Amino acid sequence: MNEMFKDRELVIIDICKCIYGNALPFNLVRSSLFVQMLKFVAEYGNGLKPPTYHEVRVPYLKKSVDKIQVSLEKYRVEWKKCGCTLMCNGWTDGKGRSLTNFLVNSPSGTIFLKSIDTSNVVKDAKQMFELLDFVVEEIGEDNVAQVVTDGASNFVAIGQMLEEKRTKLFWSPCAAHCLDLILEDIGQLPVFYNTIANAKKITTFIYRHTWVLNLYRKYSKGKELTRPVVTRFATAFLTLQSIAQQKNDIRGMFVSQEWTTSNYASKNEGKQAVNICLSDDRF
Repeated sequence: MNEMFKDRELVIIDICKCIYGNALPFNLVRSSLFVQMLKFVAEYGNGLKPPTYHEVRVPYLKKSVDKIQVSLEKYRVEWKKCGCTLMCNGWTDGKGRSLTNFLVNSPSGTIFLKSIDTSNVVKDAKQMFELLDFVVEEIGEDNVAQVVTDGASNFVAIGQMLEEKRTKLFWSPCAAHCLDLILEDIGQLPVFYNTIANAKKITTFIYRHTWVLNLYRKYSKGKELTRPVVTRFATAFLTLQSIAQQKNDIRGMFVSQEWTTSNYASKNEGKQAVNICLSDDRF
């Protein structure tokens, strides 16, 4: 074999070109499917004809969907035997579309059923009810023991309509969404609102300035102040906890030699943020 084709670096360079040129996520190389694909390509050897655009988007896509449907059959058998929970999760994509994911949970685990663009119906309780009712019918009314959605007012109405029509199932609001709403209400109480507002001042200042962020990470040994989580309003309370735990690091950063000897234009803004935040006795 020609020595050129034995040079791993040349092959890796071409693989990386494909990844970079198509803006593919770097995590792709950690995927077992990616590794398996390269293995099969290598085993095939010279002369492999790549799939055409049509093959990827039509026949082989259909084959993949059919294969997945076959793999779901064992779950469908369990739904009939043990019952299942239909879960709905709404989200907004990068194009501003409101999408609703439908998932089904049973003792064997949770499977993704489908995703539907509900931009034109999500605000209409009657139309969303009809959509949910259709999915229940698709799964099988006798198989669905529970339907879980978020706790927004329109879904409360939808849940009541479902329970009236499908008397064998129960509607339940999502626990995570309920906790999120509870935390939102708690955050609006004066005793917490001002403290959260003060915390936002210091986190905004630190994360808005690269030099300050790097200095903070040096003193905190890489720990972060913001704690993004699935429930949006829980983030604020977890951030409060982080500031309380790392207040000595924050103080140390703002009295450090690097800070006092720097000509950083926003030094006064930083001192004010720290003084306001750390003077709050809840920290």
